[in-house]
Amino acid sequence: MHFTHHLSGLDWGSIPDWVSAIATVLALCGAGVTIWFAARAVRISREANNITLAAYQADLTDRRERQARFVYALNEVPQTHHAGEVIQRFPPHLTGAAETGVFVDGSFRSLNGGKTEQTVAADMLSTTVTVHNRSEEIVASWMVSLYDRSTGAPVGGTGVGDQSAAVLPGETRIVHIDVLAHEGYHPHIGPVVDFRDSSGRLWRRRGSEPIELVADSA
Repeated sequence: MHFTHHLSGLDWGSIPDWVSAIATVLALCGAGVTIWFAARAVRISREANNITLAAYQADLTDRRERQARFVYALNEVPQTHHAGEVIQRFPPHLTGAAETGVFVDGSFRSLNGGKTEQTVAADMLSTTVTVHNRSEEIVASWMVSLYDRSTGAPVGGTGVGDQSAAVLPGETRIVHIDVLAHEGYHPHIGPVVDFRDSSGRLWRRRGSEPIELVADSA
């Protein structure tokens, strides 16, 4: 009885006061929920932007590399030739390159039917390299050289190619390359092709390795 009488003596405030207090509490709760949802939306947006940026960068890389991935070079098994041997070659081959000292100076002759012959000056290795453009765009320029698949070291002198004549889609170019066969050295020869795509970017592929974008000083 005494407790009930004490409670009845408290000032509970008016109904408008209660309504105002409840509204304030609800407003604070609503503000908190709004802030939580806003923070969550910002986080989701950032994650989505990161995913979009990563997808864009991957697509950009794919489009940039798309043509280059379809350009490659293959070489035949190298043949050994000895000093004094006369080598005859038949068309079609685009061009040839020899390391200095491979052939006897002045021994080159043109024969009937487009054949050529030269006399070997020192033991050498000879291989034929075919450049393939399997892309849907032109290869603006190209150059072929050789390397040792076992060590990665270059083999022979400078490369050979054509810096002016494009390789059209689906076409090939054939090159003969001759290098000195040093005694006791029988490299596992592979081709290196440097080429410029239709957008002017310079690429390199060593054998069947992935393509590499080359820093261009041109």
